[in-house]
Amino acid sequence: MRQLTGGIEFLFKKNGVEYVQGWGKFLGNGEVEVNGEEETSVVKGKNIIIATGSIPSPLPPLPVDNSQFKIVDSTGALGEFD
Repeated sequence: MRQLTGGIEFLFKKNGVEYVQGWGKFLGNGEVEVNGEEETSVVKGKNIIIATGSIPSPLPPLPVDNSQFKIVDSTGALGEFD
């Protein structure tokens, strides 16, 4: 998974896009408050992208088993599991 996020971070840097990670809250008027691991900041911009990520929701009768390739989640489908 790190390979995927690392590729996105590279493209952001290459194209002058500021990357901020944390919990965000819209303040309005092109502002987002971001609570990061160590600090809280306000990001201002004309164009702001919020990428929420995801967590798979397993179905009780069909547990995810990425290592056996029988029932995989999105991470397993990409071959990015431990």
